[in-house]
Amino acid sequence: MKKLAIVITGILVYILPIRAQDQEFKTIFQRDPDKPVFISGFGGPIMSFTSIDGHFAHLMGGGGGVIINNFFFGGYGLGLTTSIPYKSEPDHTLDFGHGGLMCGIILGSNRPVHLSVSSLFGWGNISESDPDIIGLDDISSYPVFVVTPLIEVELNFSRFFKVGAGTSMSFVNGTGVEQTTYSVRDFAKPSIFLSFKFGWFN
Repeated sequence: MKKLAIVITGILVYILPIRAQDQEFKTIFQRDPDKPVFISGFGGPIMSFTSIDGHFAHLMGGGGGVIINNFFFGGYGLGLTTSIPYKSEPDHTLDFGHGGLMCGIILGSNRPVHLSVSSLFGWGNISESDPDIIGLDDISSYPVFVVTPLIEVELNFSRFFKVGAGTSMSFVNGTGVEQTTYSVRDFAKPSIFLSFKFGWFN
């Protein structure tokens, strides 16, 4: 008990101001006046190479957002471009896509090669279609919620353009999984993720 009291006292002495010049109120968002806030934007195509239900899958789309110092947030959209047999009806094809919000942090953005860690939070559909009938609406379509953690290595080609290459894994849940023969494991596969970002980078 005495040791715990000593530790707590030491922490309080460290974090509480004990001199007059340290009495100014500060917040966790307050920055050094010599380091101004950097605000910019970016956008560009993104793609993912993965597997769905054991079949090779390529998803293509785009994303963009706002950069505030090393933090970024925005939106994205991805859709399946490869023809994959629908699980319960091999003569039919799977349509799968999702879009929503993305946010993350860039680590060491001023270095030529650096890391970016982010997540995608999207809504989409698992749909069944008949490739032999042109112009027909989907036979069935069920909504899903998708969470995709992502880590990229980014290469700065210029202040206006950089390329990211990394890996991700999508976790799909919702009615589209519960009311079809698909499972979370059919989509939760490692993927190769590529992004091409155009904007103004610090």
